Parts: sequence; structure tokens; C-alpha cells
Amino acid sequence: MGEHRRRLDGIETALVTACMRRNPHEEDTVTWSTRELADLTGTTVNTIRHYHHVGLLEEPERRDNGYKQYRVRHLISLVRTRRLVGIGLPLAQIAKIDVTCSDALRELDEELRAGIDRLVRVRDEVAAIAREHAPLDTPRGFEAVASGLSGPDRSFLQIYASLAARDALPDLLPMISKESAPLRKAFDALPDDADQGARQRIADWITESDANWRAVDGSGAVGGALTEARRELYNPAQHEVIARATTSRRARRLSCRQFEIAEEFLVPIGT
Repeated sequence: MGEHRRRLDGIETALVTACMRRNPHEEDTVTWSTRELADLTGTTVNTIRHYHHVGLLEEPERRDNGYKQYRVRHLISLVRTRRLVGIGLPLAQIAKIDVTCSDALRELDEELRAGIDRLVRVRDEVAAIAREHAPLDTPRGFEAVASGLSGPDRSFLQIYASLAARDALPDLLPMISKESAPLRKAFDALPDDADQGARQRIADWITESDANWRAVDGSGAVGGALTEARRELYNPAQHEVIARATTSRRARRLSCRQFEIAEEFLVPIGT
């Protein structure tokens, strides 16, 4: 507050001194160098030069020695610009804005509201990451499970969360949650030369747990990217386990559907 008050006092003194001149065109009219104007308004020489470059501050006259002579009109223009920058208006908008226009304020208020909402959301995400001790790059909503995933699994999750449709993500979290730590450890430790029995056991385990989340897919370019990610992140044995679990799940769903259809045609005893 003290520095702000001193800066205002300096500007007020400068304006009063300038206004006391009976003729602003006299040679003793108060002027300021670029450095003096920057110090007076609490900004920098480079900022003033930038305002000149983008057309927000008129170029002043120069003395015979080449030094710029800023006058009261430059001070007023600079103070105005600094105020509008301070409330968040972009420089490109300041040059053409009507300071009495309420539309500009409404637009600014909407931008600020959106910015606040974004910051609140990001703060909540940071808090969730810290609470769950999750990696910093964890996709939003998966903080509770991320710390238990292997490196390849986290990478696959990041790719899927980034590329897949937002409404598909809520279905993925329950599948990951259904995968127990022992099952995940067994899948992670599966060597690429694992025998067929080991592959089938883990595939059956995944199917029974309804936790074959690594098989999630997409259409078009997204599906191609996910397929390529699986190819690079998992070894051949793990690939086969994912495929077997997918086939078993489809077969199980088909069997359930066939049973439901058969039940519809069963004639109850005694009718």
C-alpha cells in the first residue's frame, strides 16, 4: 500500500505541476524522459516501448539531443492503459475499446468467471493428486487408482483419457477398480515367453473380474492409436491375454443373451 500511495502521490504532483504552467507550449513545460515516465507510473522502459509498438501510446517529440519528451497527455494515456491492463483487458482490445461501454465489462466478467472456474477445477485436481499420492500426470478422475498402475498401464490410461470421448471415461474407472492388486501384479509380471496355461489362467481371472480395461477401443484414428499403444506397451503374452479375455467376455455375453432368448420361449409346466 505504501508504494502504491507514493506512486499516486508522484503522479498527482506531476499533474499539478504541469497544470500550473500558464502556457503548455512554453519551453519550461514539464516533460519526462522514458525512464522518468516508467518510474513515475511503476512500469518499465520496455513496456512503454511495447505500448508505442502496438499503438497504445503516442510517440512523443524529441529534444535536440534525441531524448524523448513525454508530456501530460502521454502520462494520462499510459495511466489509462495500465489501469485497463490491470483489470484484465488484452492489449489488442484496449486500443479500440470505449471505456464507457458496458459490453466490454460484461465480456471481461465472463472471461474472469471462466478463468476462476478453471482455476477451481485445477485446484481440485491438484488436491486429489496429492491426497491419493498419484503421479502428477494422472488424468482427471483416475487419481484413486493411478498409484497402483505400472508404467505401461499409466501410459495407456493417459493415451486413452486424452483421445477417447469424454463420456466414455466413466465406464473405464470401474473396470480398473475391479482389477485386484494380485491380478494386476500377475499381469505385469507375465513374461513374453509365458506358457499357454499361465496365459489362460490370467485371461480367465481377468474375465471373471470383468477387468479387461486394457481392451478398450475407439473408432477411426483413435482406435488405431490405441492398438499401436498396446503393441508397444505390452509384450506378446500380455497381448494374447487381453485378446483371450476379450473373446471370453464376448462368448459369455452371447451365452447370457441366448439363455435369455430361450427363456422367453420356454413353456411353463402345467400350462
